[in-house]
Amino acid sequence: MQALIELFSPPADPALLTYGIYDPWLVALSVLVAAFSSAMALHMAAQAARAGQLGLRMAALTTGSLALGSGVWSMHFIGMLAFNLCTPVHYAPGPTLLSMLPSLAASAVALSLIGRQRIGTRSLLVGGLLMGAGIGAMHYTGMAAMRSALELRYDPWMFALSIVVAVALACLALWVHVGLRGVRSLRARLGETGTLVLAGLIMGCAIAGMHYTGMAAARFVGRAPYEPASGIANAGFLALAVTLVTALLTALVASANGLLRYRALFRHVSELEQALRTSEQQLRTLVGNIPGIAYRSLNLPNWPMLFVSDAVENMTGYPPADFLGEPPRRLFGELIHPDDLPAVTRGLDLALAERRPFTLEYRITHRDGSTHWMWENGAVVTDERGDIVWLDGVILDISNRRVMEQDLRQAKERAEQAAAARAAFLANMSHEIRTPMNSILGFTDVLLQGQLSASQRRHLDTVRSAGRSLLRLLNDILDTAKLDKGAVELELHDFNLLALVDELSSTLGNAARSKGLGMHLRYDPALPTWLHGDELRIRQVLTNLLDNAVKFTGSGEVTLAVNAEQVGERRMLHFAISDTGIGIAPDRIEAIFDPFVQADASMNRRFGGTGLGTTICKQLTELMGGSLRVESTLGQGSTFHVLLPLLEARSGPVHSKRQAILLPPLRVLAVDDVPQNLEVLMLLLSKLGHTVTGANDGAMAVKLVCEAQFDAILMDVQMPGMDGLEATRRIRAGEAAKERPRTPIIAMTASVLERDRDATREAGMDGFTTKPVDLAALTAELARVLGMPAGIPRPATLAAAATQVLDAARALQRWGDNGPAYQRALHGFAERYEDAAAELSQALASNELQTALTLAHQVRGAAANLGLELLAEALGTLETALHGSDKAVQAAAAQQALAQFGPAIAAARSAGQAHASAPAPAPAAGPDPQRIQALGMALMESLERGSFDQAVLAELTASMRGSVPPAQLDGLQRAVDDFDFDNARSRLQALLQRNEQ
Repeated sequence: MQALIELFSPPADPALLTYGIYDPWLVALSVLVAAFSSAMALHMAAQAARAGQLGLRMAALTTGSLALGSGVWSMHFIGMLAFNLCTPVHYAPGPTLLSMLPSLAASAVALSLIGRQRIGTRSLLVGGLLMGAGIGAMHYTGMAAMRSALELRYDPWMFALSIVVAVALACLALWVHVGLRGVRSLRARLGETGTLVLAGLIMGCAIAGMHYTGMAAARFVGRAPYEPASGIANAGFLALAVTLVTALLTALVASANGLLRYRALFRHVSELEQALRTSEQQLRTLVGNIPGIAYRSLNLPNWPMLFVSDAVENMTGYPPADFLGEPPRRLFGELIHPDDLPAVTRGLDLALAERRPFTLEYRITHRDGSTHWMWENGAVVTDERGDIVWLDGVILDISNRRVMEQDLRQAKERAEQAAAARAAFLANMSHEIRTPMNSILGFTDVLLQGQLSASQRRHLDTVRSAGRSLLRLLNDILDTAKLDKGAVELELHDFNLLALVDELSSTLGNAARSKGLGMHLRYDPALPTWLHGDELRIRQVLTNLLDNAVKFTGSGEVTLAVNAEQVGERRMLHFAISDTGIGIAPDRIEAIFDPFVQADASMNRRFGGTGLGTTICKQLTELMGGSLRVESTLGQGSTFHVLLPLLEARSGPVHSKRQAILLPPLRVLAVDDVPQNLEVLMLLLSKLGHTVTGANDGAMAVKLVCEAQFDAILMDVQMPGMDGLEATRRIRAGEAAKERPRTPIIAMTASVLERDRDATREAGMDGFTTKPVDLAALTAELARVLGMPAGIPRPATLAAAATQVLDAARALQRWGDNGPAYQRALHGFAERYEDAAAELSQALASNELQTALTLAHQVRGAAANLGLELLAEALGTLETALHGSDKAVQAAAAQQALAQFGPAIAAARSAGQAHASAPAPAPAAGPDPQRIQALGMALMESLERGSFDQAVLAELTASMRGSVPPAQLDGLQRAVDDFDFDNARSRLQALLQRNEQ
C-alpha cells in the first residue's frame, strides 16, 4: 500500500524531476505502425464478417487480433524508444512481454465489435471501455518494465486523465469506423481500400494518442549521485527492427489468413461448380422432358436461336445443331408456313412493342413435307435500360388438338343441321297432324251438339277421346322439343289456386273412383286463394302427376296435399302427390325423369305411355323456378314433391277463367285452305251468333277485305299461293293507304314454334291461336284483340240459360253414359245432403267458419260431378269468401249458396226418379258368339303386344251391348283408354268367358 502511495506521489521540488525529449522520426514511425496494424486488423475483421464458415470467421478474428495487438505493443515500444531521458534505460523482459497480453485482449474486443453487422450505443460504450482499459493496462505494464537510475512516479490527475482519454479515444475510433461503414457516399468516392486506409489512420492516431497521454502522466525523479548518459544505445536501429518484425508478423498473419480463405474459397467454388453441374443436369432433364421446344432466340429476322432443346428434332425433323452456331445452318422462322408468317410477325411485333408475353398459333413445314400446327408462348427479356436482349419461350405441337377442333366444328355443324331439320320436321309434323285433327275434333264437337242416340253419342265420344289422346301425345313430344330448345315462355297472370286444386281433384277423382281408389285433398287453409303464376303449366304438371298416380295404383288411395314451405329465404308452394301404387326401385329413381324412361321395361306394356310426362313436369317446374323430386318405396307407393315460388296475386281476385265469355254478334272473315277447317269454324261461330265469311287463300282474303268491313279476321298462316303472312302485310298496307281503321287479325296455325309466333307479329297480326280449334280459347282471343279482355257480361237470362240447375247430359258423359250409376249417385246426393243447407246455415250463424268451409267444399265437389252447376258455382263463391275476411261478402255468398240448395236437391231427386222409371232399351238382335270370340281373340293379341285396334274394340262392345252389364263394357273401355293393358286383358278374359257360357 505504501509503494502504491509513493507511486502516485511525485516530489514537490521540480528540481528533482528529470525531463526527457522525443525523437520526432520515431514518434512518426510509432504512429505509422499503429495505423498499419489497425488497417490490417480492420481488413481481417471485414473478412471475418464475410466468412461463410464459423472456422474461417474465428481464424480471421484471431489473426486480426494478433496483428492489432502486436501493432499496438510495437507502437508503445517504439514510442518508449523515442523518449530520451539522458540516462541509461533498459527493460525487464518479463514485464515487457507480459504487457502484450492486455493489448491482445483489447484488440480481440475491438475486432469482435467491428465484425458485427449492427452495433448499438450500449455495445459501443462497453467495447470502448474495455478497449481503452486494455490499452491503458498494456501501456502502464510496459512502463513498469523500465529499468533506470531514475524513479518512476505518476501525477494522479494526469494518470486518471490518461485512462479517460484512452476510453474516449477507443469509443471514438470504434464509432468512426462504424460511421464510415454507413456513409455510402464517402465509401463510393474513396472505394473499399481508401475507406480502409482512412479508418486505419483514425484508429492508429487514437492508439498513439492514448500512449502519449499516458507518457505525459509519468514523472522521473533523480537521486544522487546522478550520472547523465545518452539513453538507449542504437534506439533508432532497435525501433526499426521492431517495426520490421511487426510488419513481417502482420504480413505473415495476413498471408496465413489469406491461404485459409483461399482454401475455403476454392472448396466453396468447387461446391458451387458441382451444384451448378447438378442444376444444369436437372435443367437439361427438365427441358428434355417438356412436351415441346424450349428456346432462347435473338430478336432478329427469322429469330436465330441461342439455345434450343432436343425436342426440336422430333417436331421439325432437323437436329438442334442446325439451329445453333454462327451462322446457323437453319432458321426457325424459315419453317413457318408462308400464309401464317405475316400474322406471326404482326403479333410478335405488337407484343415486343408493349413488352408483354405473347401467344401465337401457326403452321410449320416438317422436314418430311407434312404440315404441323404449333402453339408458341414466350416472353421478352430486357436489360436495365429496357432494351430487348432475347426472347424466351416454348413451342408445342397442337396438330392433334387442331384435328379434334375441326372434328368438333364439323360435329357442331352436323348437330345444328340436325337441329334445324328437327325444327323443320316438328313444324311440318305439327301442321300436318294438327290440320286433320282440327277437322276430326271440330266436326266431332259439332255432331255432339246435335240430336244423337246413345250409341251414336258413345261412338263420337270415343272418337273425340282418341283424338284428344293423340293430340296430348303430340303436345308432349312438341313440349319436350321446345323445352330442350328453351323456346317455352311462361304466361304469368293471377289465378285462383283453390279453384285449380278443387277442379283437379274433382276431375281426376272420377278416374280414381272408377278404379275403386280413394281420392283425398289436403289443402292448407292458410294459403292465399289468389296467386300469380302460369296456371296452365301448373295445371299441366299436376294433371300429369295425378294421372300417373291413378294409373299406377291398383288399390288404396291417391292424395294431393297443398301447403306452403320456407326454403332458405324463399317461400315456396308445395304440392305433394302421394299414392299407394307399385312404387319405383331405388336404382330407377334418378332415371325416372329422363325422356322415354319408365320405372321398368314392363311399364309400357302394362300401363302404356311414352315416358315423357315426368320429363316435361321436371322441365316445366324448373322453368318456373321450382324443383321436382320423388320419394318412393318399391311395392308401397310414391310421393312426388313439387316446389314452386309462392307469389301472391298482384291485383287481387279476378273472374274465374271458367266463366263463359259472350261476345256481341261479329262479322268474321275466316281464311283457311282446308275446306273442312272452314266448315268447322263457320259452324261453331255461327252458333254463337256471328256472321262468318270464308276465304280459301290469302289473295281472296285481301280482295274480301277491300270489298267489305269485318270486325275480325281469322287467318291461317301456311297456305298455297299467297300465305297468311303476305296477305296480312297487304291488308295492313291497304288500310294505311286508304286510312281505314285497323282490323284485328288472329293467326290460326297448327305450328307451335315460337319463331312462327314472331313471324305473325312482324307481319302485323294482333293475336295467335293454335289448331285444332279450342272454341273457348278462340273466343277469349277474339275478346282480347277487340279490347274486351273479360268479354261482355251475360244478362241474367242468358246466364241462367248457360248455367243450369242440373246439366244431366254433360254429367252423364262424365259418368261414361252409365245411367243406372248416375241415377244412384243423384238419389244418394239428394238423401245425403237434404239437410246440408240447415247445417251450413247453423255453422255460419255460430261463426264456425272452418266447419262451414269443409261442408261447402264437400258438397261442391259432389255437386260438380253430378252436374248441379248453380249449386257448385255458388258454393265455390262461398269458399272464396270464407277464405277472406270481408263479413259482408261472406254473408252475400252464404245467402246465394243457401238459396241454391232447394232447387239442386229437388232436381237431383227428380232426375234420379226419372232415370229409375226410364224404360229399358229394346234388346238388340241376338249376338253372334263366334264373331264375339274372334273379335275378342284379335283384341287380346293386340293388347299382349302393348297396343289395341280401336275398330275391333268398337265392334266388340257393340256386339256385346245388351248381353252383358254395361258396367263391364265400360270398365274395359276405361282400361283401354288409360292404357292399362293388364287390366284390359283381365276384363276382356272375363267377358269372353261369359260369352262362352
